Amino acid sequence: MLVWFATVTLALLLWQERAVGADLRPFMRRFMAGLVIKLLGSLVLLFVLMRLVPTESAKPMAVSFALLYLAYLSFGTARLVGSMRQPTHP
Repeated sequence: MLVWFATVTLALLLWQERAVGADLRPFMRRFMAGLVIKLLGSLVLLFVLMRLVPTESAKPMAVSFALLYLAYLSFGTARLVGSMRQPTHP
């Protein structure tokens, strides 16, 4: 799970940070697309993992998965907000 979230977060941050500039529309499109990609990919992964683990392990794993999702989402959002606040050099 950690590898999934770290890889997806890093890839999306690199993709989204390239769109930060004077015009926020391309950035906002990438940001929203990144949220959808991460959410749907994570839901698919969670569904697959829930099918593979024993029933008694499913609930604790789902809770930890949700907490990791929220933690990585918060980190990515905070980093993007920070990169938007930095002055851009032409």
